[in-house]
Amino acid sequence: MSHDESALEEQLRAQRDQMRRGHSIGLLRLLKGLHDRLGEPLVGALGDLAAENARARWSTIAAERESHTIEDLIVLLWEPLRPAGFEYLTEPAANGVRVVCTRCPQAEIAAQVEGGAPLLYQMTCATDPHLAAAFNPRIGLRRAKTLMQGDDCCEFVYFYRDDAPPNPEA
Repeated sequence: MSHDESALEEQLRAQRDQMRRGHSIGLLRLLKGLHDRLGEPLVGALGDLAAENARARWSTIAAERESHTIEDLIVLLWEPLRPAGFEYLTEPAANGVRVVCTRCPQAEIAAQVEGGAPLLYQMTCATDPHLAAAFNPRIGLRRAKTLMQGDDCCEFVYFYRDDAPPNPEA
């Protein structure tokens, strides 16, 4: 790829990212307006719908794969987030893997809409345990910190719910 083609590709990626961010902020403002009118039941409904959607999506992804390890989940879930601006590191943890995310574009969007964080949290962060279990019921998730809730990072520990060695076909 030539320098000009590379520069054009980078420019197009930046424009696409800016459009997505603007769309997300607009959607969050719309949800905030609905929340102002409907109150807290909207937050619960968003959480329920997002969890249902995550379970369905990740059950489908799991059905298409032969292996369902924690490492597989991390590759499928986290690796595509890097190009979208997420910054994180992974390291081994007892019976699993620890992921520490220090930059989350979703948390940045939530910070731009007053009162938007609880709504976006329900639509994104709160789905994490559901998608992990849908991918493999043996996978559990503990999260001690969340950028969306004002912490300095998101800290995830994916672990196997039992002491048996990982079964790639589980």
